Amino acid sequence: MALPSTSRLEFRQGVSSSALPASKRGHSPRLAMFPMVNLPSPLPVYDDLGDSTFICQFCSAFFWYAERVLYLSEKDRPCYTRCCRSGAVILPYPLLPPPQLSSLYTCASFRQNIRAYNSMFSMTSFRAVVDDDINRGGGPYVFKVSGQLSHSIGSFCPNDAKQIAEERNLDEYVVCLFNDVPDRRYTPPAPGTLGCIVFGDDCVSSRYDILIHSKGGQAQRVSNLHPSYMPLQYPLLFPYGEDGWSPRPKLFNESGSKARNLTVNMYYSYQIHARCNIHSLILNSCRLFQQFLVDAYTCIEQSRLEFYQNNQEHLRSDFISGIYDALSNGDTESRSVGRRVLLPPSFVGGPRYMYNHYQDALSICREHGNPQYFITFTCNVKWPEIRRYMLLHNQNDVHSRADIISRVFHMKVKTFIRFL
Repeated sequence: MALPSTSRLEFRQGVSSSALPASKRGHSPRLAMFPMVNLPSPLPVYDDLGDSTFICQFCSAFFWYAERVLYLSEKDRPCYTRCCRSGAVILPYPLLPPPQLSSLYTCASFRQNIRAYNSMFSMTSFRAVVDDDINRGGGPYVFKVSGQLSHSIGSFCPNDAKQIAEERNLDEYVVCLFNDVPDRRYTPPAPGTLGCIVFGDDCVSSRYDILIHSKGGQAQRVSNLHPSYMPLQYPLLFPYGEDGWSPRPKLFNESGSKARNLTVNMYYSYQIHARCNIHSLILNSCRLFQQFLVDAYTCIEQSRLEFYQNNQEHLRSDFISGIYDALSNGDTESRSVGRRVLLPPSFVGGPRYMYNHYQDALSICREHGNPQYFITFTCNVKWPEIRRYMLLHNQNDVHSRADIISRVFHMKVKTFIRFL
């Protein structure tokens, strides 16, 4: 199947004559390969998904009609849950940026080099192996990292902390930011809640997420659980220092001891949706938006890995990790079998996830026979739905909106499957 840039889909079927029986060579490949299939003639025209003009009734996020949740929606009243989980996630809308910063976002040169400008003002360093070789050539810009990603903060001393330390004749001290400040839910920081000056053995207490030492040395790693994890790294996206995600907030429509926490995935899913009459610097930051998405994805994966690590007793890890994996890996000596962290099949991309899908594919082939089609479905960034979305939101660089391209591609795949 080929997806041209025109408004019509073309489907081409064919088979080599050597793959056909000798009695059928020379006949039409379509008749030989599809003797019992009646293809529509002519083929359907381009299936347009419409515009992203449908709004979530809870948070005013824009959606396409095809993205609705079928079992919750009515014909004239679509319902969406990917943005705010039907009102369960309530976060403050982004504040209007300063006029000077808003004017910079209209400059093409600023948007082209926005990652460099952000690094100049960033309070933390972005540590990862960035693969720049992928951008050599004429293709679209891609932000790709490999290995471990972290944020580190160097040594600097606030004036107030330095003055207090000099009055008390302290040689070494640490300015610490608390990670357990109560009653703070994504609001600007209040006086007296940012930190304190400590010295002695308490400097390495686990109650603090960010440590600012008085003397130079190696950079300190910032915990991804701290609300300032993202604002310190992206000052151009959070000009007012708004808090990011933290493990304390609960879902809005739940209360009591059984109330679920606001997960990292829920928080960033809420952040990357455009909303009616709401201006978001994150969605208009072009290449910096790609870096932000990669950073957010690593936070989501890290939280999932920590969950599996802390809940091994609920995953039957003693049985699976100790016996099943040992036999699968060919470990016959008892000294090579130990306590391991089990990644269950629900962890996307893990070995058991891939093995389960492999077994499912074999079961499908055993039940229904070998597949007869090998279809390659590619994405076209010039699809009318993507173009109209970019015009509606006054954006030019379509390659910087990987989220929109992915959403449209997913809807197209589902439409194509229904056609088959």
